[in-house]
Amino acid sequence: MSGMEKLALQHCRLFWLLIQAFLEPAVLRAAARHIRRGVVFSNGIKPIPDDIHYRIHLSVWGDQEDGKSFRGADNSLKALKNYQGDPRALAVYTVNRRNVHHITAVSELCAEHDMPITFRMKIIFHVGAGKTGTSSI
Repeated sequence: MSGMEKLALQHCRLFWLLIQAFLEPAVLRAAARHIRRGVVFSNGIKPIPDDIHYRIHLSVWGDQEDGKSFRGADNSLKALKNYQGDPRALAVYTVNRRNVHHITAVSELCAEHDMPITFRMKIIFHVGAGKTGTSSI
């Protein structure tokens, strides 16, 4: 196995471990013993124990109505309360044309809960006649 293949396998294993974290926190603790830096992507419903020092990205899809529309239920307030003041946590707002007008309100809500926020955008652009491309920023 080449060095690049080993690296790819390591990244795949890390991704799997982070997905499994909520089902079994012991798996994430085991990963943390061997992999110093990591990120857990979460909806924020279930708190990650404080002894796990990985960064936590909380998925935010807009205000409460946007959350219900996109996910079937809104969990943003619960997530903000669960991770309020937690230095590991960062709200990640996925911006699209249906929720862009709520950026200010959601940013203010995050500030009220001592939660830093960053933004993820998906842009569709035309490449040529009849062709489209997608780019994540």
